[in-house]
Amino acid sequence: MIDDPAARRTLRLGIGVSLALGLGQAFGWTAHAITAIIASGLLTLPLPAPSLRLALSIVTKIVLALGVGVLLLVPAVEQPLLGLFLVGVLLFATSYAASIGKIGSLDFTLIAMGLLIIPALGATNIHLAVAAAKGVAFSSMIVFPCVWVAYALLPEPLFHKIPIPPPAFDSRKDAAIHALRPVVVVMPVYLWFFFANDTYSYAVVLLKAVLIAQQAENARGWQLAKDELKATLIGGLIAVTIWELLRIWPSLAWYVILTFLSAMFIGNRLFGGKGKEGTGHMWGYAFTTSIAINASAVTGGGFGDYAMTGDEVYFMRVGMFLFVTVYGMFAVLVVDDWIDRRRRKRRLARERKLARRVQPPAATQPGSAN
Repeated sequence: MIDDPAARRTLRLGIGVSLALGLGQAFGWTAHAITAIIASGLLTLPLPAPSLRLALSIVTKIVLALGVGVLLLVPAVEQPLLGLFLVGVLLFATSYAASIGKIGSLDFTLIAMGLLIIPALGATNIHLAVAAAKGVAFSSMIVFPCVWVAYALLPEPLFHKIPIPPPAFDSRKDAAIHALRPVVVVMPVYLWFFFANDTYSYAVVLLKAVLIAQQAENARGWQLAKDELKATLIGGLIAVTIWELLRIWPSLAWYVILTFLSAMFIGNRLFGGKGKEGTGHMWGYAFTTSIAINASAVTGGGFGDYAMTGDEVYFMRVGMFLFVTVYGMFAVLVVDDWIDRRRRKRRLARERKLARRVQPPAATQPGSAN
């Protein structure tokens, strides 16, 4: 029995994500990459085992978001501007719900994923978008058995609900302004995908924008920018290392082994000393980034040799991840600067108003009473 909590969590991360990745790759259903991505998101949280009730709650939210995404295919194809407007409004509403503490950051990511990726794919091929929606829904159902296997091997108590941090804003107006940050980060990237060709090959890049938006719900300014850049660079380096090692033996078994080893490397820093220094979330996003880059780049089906996308497509995807990260950093810094300037003006206005209230009346000059 392993008594060290950090070592147990690290092993669970490796087992759960490797199993989810292996199953998705082996059977090759549409959007199977999402299975490993969701598994990494769940297992990088420092929480006990998810209960059946929590699993059903998360799957229901994903399916509902995907259903809304499918419904958005009609205006997205027939009236593109209306489709863009509806996606932006729904993304803002989801972000606002997270800002006032109605949903958690993981809920925001899963809901935004359904709202954004399905309409973006539908702009190119509506049948592919519907198939992707079915694949993501199926992947969300498969991921929890993989997570439960990891917890069965290394048991922990159950938890029924992911903790939601309390609202960090004094007014709903401030929360609404904060909710604009994910919209500013995601919508320009979504707009580019909406009008681009072959969006399916680069759909995970849009997912990266959603992950940046999730972090924008929890961090601010330069700290967010530095953490996200580090996460992308570390995750990209891990992904490229795995990619190059796969050239030696492009097989499912080798891919799963390399993913497990990368989970051991990340988990030691995520749950161990590095994570305790306050950078744990950065290492978690780095691991999710590495999974997202490679999961859709290695294809095949069955348990034999695997096909790998060409270097040009692969490194284009890596470059797009980096570009989206740099843009997201810039967008968040600009919005935060605008929010800070607006708050300073409001504070100064309140201070002037208070000063006028407490200012004593001017003294009466002698002889002026006549």
